[in-house]
Amino acid sequence: MSKNGNKKKTVLIIVSKRLDFGGGERVASAMAEELILTSDFYPILCTLKDVDPHQVESRRFPVMALNNKKELVLSNFIKLFWIILKYRIKVVHAHGHHAAFYAFLPAFLLRVKKRIWHFHAVPGENLKKFHLFFKLLFKLSTDIVACSKAVAQALLEEFNAPASKLRVIYNGLANLSAPPVGKPQHNKYNFQPCLGMVARIDGQKGHDDMLAALRLLREKHPKIGVVFRGDGEYAGILKEKIKAQGLTAAVCFAEKVEPDQLGPLYTSFDIFVLPSLMEAGPISILEAMYFSVPVVATAVGGVEEMVDNQVDGLLVPPRQPKMLAEAITKLINDQNLYKQIQSNALEKVKRFTMKNTVSELKQIYAGA
Repeated sequence: MSKNGNKKKTVLIIVSKRLDFGGGERVASAMAEELILTSDFYPILCTLKDVDPHQVESRRFPVMALNNKKELVLSNFIKLFWIILKYRIKVVHAHGHHAAFYAFLPAFLLRVKKRIWHFHAVPGENLKKFHLFFKLLFKLSTDIVACSKAVAQALLEEFNAPASKLRVIYNGLANLSAPPVGKPQHNKYNFQPCLGMVARIDGQKGHDDMLAALRLLREKHPKIGVVFRGDGEYAGILKEKIKAQGLTAAVCFAEKVEPDQLGPLYTSFDIFVLPSLMEAGPISILEAMYFSVPVVATAVGGVEEMVDNQVDGLLVPPRQPKMLAEAITKLINDQNLYKQIQSNALEKVKRFTMKNTVSELKQIYAGA
C-alpha cells in the first residue's frame, strides 16, 4: 500500500523548470491532473524550481519544489531519496535532462521499478558534448518517451538512445474550457485581422521572422497586427526590434493566463502563427486547433506530424518570412479554405487528448 492511504501506486512526476515555463512543463502538470482521476495511480508533482502558491492551492495531489542551484546538488539528491522513501514511489517520470539527472540515481539505488525519461524537445547542440552523461542516464532509465517521431529519430541518430527503450507518445490537451460559439463580438486588440503567437520568447521560436512577415503584410493590410504571448530572455531584445522597425502600433504582448483561461486569448486571434526554427510537438498548435483558430506554421520537427498542409493548417519552410506572409494572406483572402481548415483541425485535435496520453503512459507504469 502506498503512502497516499490506498492501493494506488505512487508516481513521482518531476520537471526541470517552473510549472508554467513551457509546453513540456504544462503537459507534465496536466498529466498529473489526469492521473489523479485514475483508479491505479497517485501522482506527486515535483519541480526543480520554486512554485507559486496559486499553482498549488487547487491541486488534488502534493506539489513539491527543490532548488537546482549548484551548491545544493547534494541537497537535491537527499531530498529525492527522502521523497521516494516517504511516499513509496513506484514510478519516477522525469521531464527534462536536469530532472532525470537528479531523480534517476536515487530511484535506481532504491530500486524503483520504472524510471521514465520523457523528452518534449530535442536536446540542444550544446548538450552533445555530454554524451557520457546521456549514456549514463539512458542506462539508468527503464523507458524513454519522445513526444513525436521527429524527437525519437533525433535521439536515436544524435544521442544514440537505445531503441529498445524508446517509444513515441504524443502530448495531448487537458480538459480545456468549451470553445465559445463563434468569435467574440469585441476584439480587444483591435487588429484586423488579428494574428496570434503563443510561444516562449527566445531565438528559436521565429519571432524575428514574424516581424518580417508582418511588415510585408501591412503593405496591403495596414490594420493587421500580432499578439505575442510568452516569456523569455529574448523579450527585451524583441521589444527593441519592434520599436526600431516602427511596428509598435502593430504588436501587443498579452498578459499571462492560466491554462483553463486560454479560450478568450485564442478566440481573439483570427490566425495562429508559429514560425519556429525547430519544434518537438508544440501544444500551442493543438490549443489553436481546439479553439477553431486556423494555424500557419513552419514545417519543422513534430509540427509535420500534427498539421497536414492545406488540410488542417498551412505549413511553410522555416526562415522564409515572405512565404509566411503569403500563407497568411491566403487564409485572409480565401474564406472557404479558412472554414475548411477550421473544421478539419477541430476533427484532428480530437486525437490529441491528455486522456489518450495518460492511457499510453499507464501501459508503461503497469510494469511497476
